[in-house]
Amino acid sequence: MFIWYSFKSVVHPYNKIYSNRESGYGIPDVIIKNKKKSLGIVVEFKVSKKVKDMEDVSKKGLKQIKDKHYKEELEKDKIKTIYEYVVVFHGKKAIVR
Repeated sequence: MFIWYSFKSVVHPYNKIYSNRESGYGIPDVIIKNKKKSLGIVVEFKVSKKVKDMEDVSKKGLKQIKDKHYKEELEKDKIKTIYEYVVVFHGKKAIVR
């Protein structure tokens, strides 16, 4: 919930944000849609047990986004540009891919 509220506070009011909503063959953590249908973003959050594994965890997260077709909802809405991100945390460290 904290992540959802964090996104909600920085996302422009002309965008819609959805959390844990079914899309494709799974449930991505966050989907952001531009009301003008010009931009969509899929975000998946992961936690790594070790700092050295953060890159591998991010690759697995990106594979999950692709394998489960998380951007399907955005494609159905004819969103022109779609970005896919994985945010990996380990303690206070984070990477975005």
